[in-house]
Amino acid sequence: MVLPKIAVAFAALTLVGLGDATPCKIKKSKKCVATNLIQNPSFDTESDGDFDGAPWRLEDDGKNPKVTVSEDVVLARTGEHLAYVHHPYPLNDPWPCVFLTLLHSFFDIDSETQRPRIIQSVSKIKTGKTYDLVYYSLVAKGQPKAAAECFTYVTLYDGQVFQSKQITAPVTLDTYSKQQVSFNATGSKTEIEIGVLCQNDAGDGVQVAIDDVSLYEEDPKCPPPSE
Repeated sequence: MVLPKIAVAFAALTLVGLGDATPCKIKKSKKCVATNLIQNPSFDTESDGDFDGAPWRLEDDGKNPKVTVSEDVVLARTGEHLAYVHHPYPLNDPWPCVFLTLLHSFFDIDSETQRPRIIQSVSKIKTGKTYDLVYYSLVAKGQPKAAAECFTYVTLYDGQVFQSKQITAPVTLDTYSKQQVSFNATGSKTEIEIGVLCQNDAGDGVQVAIDDVSLYEEDPKCPPPSE
């Protein structure tokens, strides 16, 4: 019969064609991940043999300014270091000596005029784009009353962008909370300032830790890495 021969011939041609075919390579598109514009975001980068927070600048307006980076694997959110602030204890309070021994760093504030802060100059910002600045803050000690007006705050572009979060009792101690500031860039570079202040009275004192600072452009096609 003719039909079986045709069927066999077709099958042979089909098998030969498959054997000689070149496999099709599917190119996988690389996933875009945004770059954090903050340098040394977790304060764990060593500079000249010291963990001093560089390129962050540590500043305070007080008579005895001292705001430092602390090595504390317990309080640090990630890594082993954090920016540690101590605001303010009475001069006869024994706690500063204890924290000097345990943390190797602190700053004293005996006046509401003091403004302990960390500052970093950031470039490569695209004018007109929207950015998200995120940092994590922890209160290690202190239950300031509302009237004390104690805050963590952020300023950018010489104060054009300002956001604050009040620290008011009851405060859950030793627990990090996420703080976020979104802004439209008005220039290609800015100084980011994150600080703590008590405008009136801090009572028995407030201790605050800052860790894991990030600055990302808002771009759905290139999101920041997941935490």
